Amino acid sequence: MPKIDGQYEQLASVAGEELCKNEKVFEFASVDFLVLYDKLVEIRVMSFSEKPSLVDWAESIYGKMQKKPTSFYDAQPNAEWIWDNPNATISYSVLSDTNSVVESIIIQSAKHAKYFSRLAKEQEGE
Repeated sequence: MPKIDGQYEQLASVAGEELCKNEKVFEFASVDFLVLYDKLVEIRVMSFSEKPSLVDWAESIYGKMQKKPTSFYDAQPNAEWIWDNPNATISYSVLSDTNSVVESIIIQSAKHAKYFSRLAKEQEGE
């Protein structure tokens, strides 16, 4: 893998509708894949929709967050939370706009968390 800015990291972005053609939730989403030291360590998804829906997809894969902030249930939700499962740490946020919401999910691999520390140490040593 080539070095980028002196580090072994790469970021690839894909339109959600191209990546997951059969998943309506990805219709207006962008998906970023962060690779450190040849390992996929993080997936970031940002979606625009009329109401929160990306959270349902994430919970179907990574498990439900039991105690969501009450602001998530507002007519114009504005909330964020983090939850863990054995394989990943998942961060979710939703922000309301006039007639839509912006959802963001960051999924970090628990197995590859050490690569974030390694990168941070290398950047501090520069």
